[in-house]
This record gives sequence, C-alpha cells and structure tokens, in this order.
Amino acid sequence: GIAIMEATLGPDDRKVINDLMGLEGVYLLQGRYTEALAIQDRVVRTYEKTRGEDHLWVAGALRHRASIFRLMEKYDEAERDLRRALKIAETDAEPTAMGRANIACDLALTLQYLGGLEESEQLLDQVEADFHGAEKNREVVLSQAWFYRSRLARRQGDESAAQRHLDQAIALRSSVRPENDSQLLYLQAAREQSRDLLQTALDNGFPPHMVDREIDF
Repeated sequence: GIAIMEATLGPDDRKVINDLMGLEGVYLLQGRYTEALAIQDRVVRTYEKTRGEDHLWVAGALRHRASIFRLMEKYDEAERDLRRALKIAETDAEPTAMGRANIACDLALTLQYLGGLEESEQLLDQVEADFHGAEKNREVVLSQAWFYRSRLARRQGDESAAQRHLDQAIALRSSVRPENDSQLLYLQAAREQSRDLLQTALDNGFPPHMVDREIDF
C-alpha cells in the first residue's frame, strides 16, 4: 500500500504522490472533502519543496486545491490559491497555455460565488482574447470560458444571454469532441436542464462532485 511505498521510496517520491492523488480522487467521489483536502495540502507542500514555490506544478496543485475549497464552499480560500496560481502561470507560461487559461477560468468562476462579477468578466474576456487565434486547445478552452460566461450572465439576470453563451460553449466543444464526451453531455444537460442527460454524462465519466449545484436539473 501507500504506507509501504512511502517507507521504501520516501514521502516526496513521485509514485507516492501519484498514489495519494488517486486516493484523493476516491475521497472526492465519496464526498469526503476534508480527507481529500488534507492530501492536496500535502501535494502542494511537496511540490513547493521539490520543485520550488513558483513552479508550474505548484500552480496546478493550487488550482486543484482551490476546486476542493469550492466544493466545501470556502470561496475565499479558493480565491487565494487561484490568485497565487495565476501569478505563477502569468510569469512562467504563455498566454495560450491551457493550464494558465484553466486557472484564469477557475478564478472567474470563484469570483462569481463571491460577487466579483466585473472581474470575473474581465478574466473571461482575457482568456477569449488570448485564444481567439490559438492553434492548440482553442475550442476546448473557449468552450469552458463560454460556459462560465453563461453562469455569469445568469447571475446578472440575463437568461437570454446565458442560453446563447451555453449554446456557444456546446458548439465549440462538439466541433472537437465525440458525442459521448462527458463534458459535452454535461453542457447539453445544463442547457436542457435535463436530469436524464445529466445521468448520461455521469455514466460517461463526468465526475459527480463537479455537477454545478446552481443548475436546476
């Protein structure tokens, strides 16, 4: 098990961390967020120790920890991690790097929970500007950005715009992903507010803990 591997290879070995992250995934599926957070805390500390505090691996680990904080409705903590992650990414990654865009989109989402709608929109505008002519990952990144823009429009009380943005997200993702893509199915379920489509998305691998609690399926 992990304990034996850790005793043999050391607590910071990549194989040990990978196995811990696998266990963290199980905890997330079970809704055991406190245990998952404890593992991700360790991942962050390990990467800071072995890679340096400003390494892109640290940024990725911070982004993942922020997602757990959001699940726990600890939005201030999520914002803190994402701002630090984005600062690292803006220094060490190109504007069209998918990891950098994902961090920016996640910060935009988190700010929506905190009422920071104007900054959320600015972040999404920047992602869209960066990826407008990108050669790689354009459709996938912009699909996510348009989905978050749909949520933003709904928070602003513009249901018509929310539906248009969601349609755009679906069109972009469907252009590069198969019909049974779990994220595409989830977007379609959100548009139709369909519990049956949501179940299909889950059956095809969409993580249940990532279902948006603000969408009325």
